[in-house]
Parts: sequence; structure tokens; C-alpha cells
Amino acid sequence: MIFSTQESEWLIPWFLLNLRRHHSDLPVVLFETDLSTEVLASVEAFEVQIRKYDPSHQFPHPWYHKPFVLQRSPFTQTVFLDLDCEIRTPIPELFQWCDKGIVLGRDLHPMRQYRKLFRNDFFFNSGVIGVQSGNPVIELWCDATRKLFTDLRSDQEILNLTLVDHEIPVVVLPDHYHQLRLDGDHSSARVMHWTGPAGKEVIRGLITAEIRKPISA
Repeated sequence: MIFSTQESEWLIPWFLLNLRRHHSDLPVVLFETDLSTEVLASVEAFEVQIRKYDPSHQFPHPWYHKPFVLQRSPFTQTVFLDLDCEIRTPIPELFQWCDKGIVLGRDLHPMRQYRKLFRNDFFFNSGVIGVQSGNPVIELWCDATRKLFTDLRSDQEILNLTLVDHEIPVVVLPDHYHQLRLDGDHSSARVMHWTGPAGKEVIRGLITAEIRKPISA
């Protein structure tokens, strides 16, 4: 499952191209808000179900909507990925591990003002999430977001606080499964997460390289 506003829509074709290279038949739902007709038309080639997302709450940044999008998942087992994630291999384990808890990768780079709030070994990135329907973490995350979005900088910090406050079981992804840009690229990365403005520049280069690839005979 993926979510996009107009601001991030340029990433969608690139993301889906990588996804379909490894999961040609995987059901995918795109929740969107006011995407351009050009991007919506391009998505059709990837056999993606498009659903309009009408936010029930107004937030200053799109990422606060993440738990509310997950709340609307039509799937029993849902994997949510940020659009700046480059899928490099099949990722079936994300679905297989959902019944044991919310599936997340560690983030060793909490922003400075939050380093005393979270333990180094218990801070997770919200760019790749696996979760089974019925897991209380989504409702708890939604409730916390309504209360804390003015106090905490993103959905990620609110999720981590929710995990700690409610002692939610976490299935921790193996090293390099979800590789963050700040940890460097890695040959064993299953999902390479190109975070931040610097990561988006890398993606622009990858898109350009893809366009320039010669067409196979």
C-alpha cells in the first residue's frame, strides 16, 4: 500500500516500476489526494487500485496521515512503503511476519531533540511497515497523532512513542533489509530508503538513468 499527494506524485512511476520487477501480481492500493491526470494515467499500466483519500483531519504535513491511511487498508496483511523506497528484491517476509507484531526496521538516527526520549535500540523507521488487520497499534497511533502532531515532528516519532507507551510487540527487520540513506548504500539492501532532499536527488538520477536505458530488441 502507498500514499501520495501532488508533492510526491513524481515518485510513483519509479516506485511502481521497481515493485513490479519483483512482485508482478501483488495487489497494490494507492491512496491519493488530487494527483494529476498524467500520473493517474501512468499508474494504470502497473495494475494498481486507486482510492481517493479524503482526510478527516487537517495536518501540517502529509506524513501525519499515514496511520489514517493504514486504518483504511482493505487487506488482512498490509505492507506500507514510503515512495522514496527503492525495492531491490522480493520482500515476501514483510507479509509473513505480520502475525507476530508490527514489522519495522531500526532507525539509528533519531533527530537530536528526541535522542533522550527514545532508547538507541528501540527507535524504528516508519518508511516500511508490515501490519496485520486487528493489530491495535494502528488505532493507538491514530489517537496519538490527533493529540501530538503539534508537539512531535512527524508520524515516526509519534509511532515510536505509541510503541513504548503501549508495549506493542515489534518484529525487527534484519540488518540491511530496510537500509536507510544515512547508513549508506549496501549491497545486501532489500529496500533502499532514499530519505531527505539528498535522497530525492539520488532518485532523480536513478530515474534519468532508467529513461536512458537502451530498449531491448
